[in-house]
Amino acid sequence: EIKVAYTPYSCTITGTYDGEDFTEECQLPCTVSRKGSKATCRNGILEVKLIKYTNLPETEIDVHRFD
Repeated sequence: EIKVAYTPYSCTITGTYDGEDFTEECQLPCTVSRKGSKATCRNGILEVKLIKYTNLPETEIDVHRFD
């Protein structure tokens, strides 16, 4: 039994292997989208595919000068 959960910034894998519970968390190098992700386990290898989120909103910040 393996469960994969993720936030836009990290991925957590939990499950049981040989009667032992485990949890692994890894930080993602970029934000990921909530849609289009999938995980498969074949021949003992877990493959997780997450879609990179590229539409990050940009916010401008006013710069105040103190001279």
